[in-house]
Amino acid sequence: MLRLRFLRKKRTVFVSAFILIAGALIFLLFTPQGNASLKAVYFLSVFAKEFDAKIPRLPLFADREVIFEQITIPGDSEILAADLYRPKDVSVKSPGVVFAYGTVPTIKDPRIVKLSRALAQGGFVVLVPHFPDLLADRVHERTAYHMVDAFQWLQQQDFVDSQKVGFMGFCVGASLSLVAAADPTIANDVAWVHAISPYFDLFSFAEEVFSREYETLDGSKIAWEPHIQTVRIFQNELVLLLSEEDQKMLTNALKEGSLKDEEFSSLSSDAQNLWRVFHAQSLEEARLFSKKLSSVFQETNARRSPSARLEGLLAPVFLVSGLDTFIPYAESEKLAKALGSQAIFTPVELFQHVDPSRKLSFFARAREAFRLWNHLRRAFLVSFS
Repeated sequence: MLRLRFLRKKRTVFVSAFILIAGALIFLLFTPQGNASLKAVYFLSVFAKEFDAKIPRLPLFADREVIFEQITIPGDSEILAADLYRPKDVSVKSPGVVFAYGTVPTIKDPRIVKLSRALAQGGFVVLVPHFPDLLADRVHERTAYHMVDAFQWLQQQDFVDSQKVGFMGFCVGASLSLVAAADPTIANDVAWVHAISPYFDLFSFAEEVFSREYETLDGSKIAWEPHIQTVRIFQNELVLLLSEEDQKMLTNALKEGSLKDEEFSSLSSDAQNLWRVFHAQSLEEARLFSKKLSSVFQETNARRSPSARLEGLLAPVFLVSGLDTFIPYAESEKLAKALGSQAIFTPVELFQHVDPSRKLSFFARAREAFRLWNHLRRAFLVSFS
């Protein structure tokens, strides 16, 4: 009698275990949520290998072959060169992504190549255009126009699912990809935008750069030391909005580190106020003089800022931001708040700006890997469903 009860209990345990395992397999293999979860695990596995990111990597996933091509994209004003990465031996059309990197000297930057390969191994067709302005350390709306051309080209390829094409952007490239995604010619077709460490508003961010102080959502002011590249790029970009004479004088003054009183008096009102913004001692002082800049500056800000394009932005937005001396996480917080339920925001500690190289303990890395997996799971559900 006891033996019979034992066997019955044992059979019940086995049956229950079988049902749980079968249910888990059905969920993972035959539901969109499960499929997205598996793809997120696979991508993180490839990502860890490509970047040596020292996050836990599951050994059961083999690498997939990637096809690399160099192509050209026709546009309204010029032909754009681009690199294309896509998975090999895929029987169905793949989702496509336009890769909008930040200001880099070359698209052969190892971080761009590694991430493009990881995305292609994860099942994406990845288009990496040669954006002339980004490669020249410029933050210009022309890049957003080029992104629109790139999106339309990618959408037309017979190996791409035209209903599943979006953007992935980093730093200033992320902000300009949001501007591009709101363009009325493609806004209804953009399936998603993945934005890593974007700025929300070009001018408000510039004020934070030059004052060495940024504001959080609760109104707190945080002192920070922006990266010299950020300072230089934003100084140059704003100076280029002035007259040639003002440009020469301010450029020389920035090199020298000072401006004589008689030189300052000879500047235009815009140039004087811009110099005051560059040397603001507080965020409030930077805002005071920024508001005095002419409509040329305000209109430029509107063309280059996600903050001015939110109404036209229809796609879901997936935001990631880490500890940063290029663009502080507060910019992503502002963007997430403005977008509301349209955005999913995941702060992470693994990244130094857009580079997953921050040193963390094993348990911290495991925690960050789970955060990234959960973020990617939700993003891939949109990308592959």
